[in-house]
Amino acid sequence: MPRAAHLTFPFGSLIGEPDNEMQQIEVIKAALKLIETAKKPGTIVDLPFKWR
Repeated sequence: MPRAAHLTFPFGSLIGEPDNEMQQIEVIKAALKLIETAKKPGTIVDLPFKWR
């Protein structure tokens, strides 16, 4: 895997809390931004989003 975005969300909730569309959109945007900013293969970024 050339790059990865890591979240500490519960299993099965890959992009955010249920019914929290704004959070899910922000998670997707942050993951896509990683494609632009990762400098080398193997980059892993811990995203700053928190589960409530």
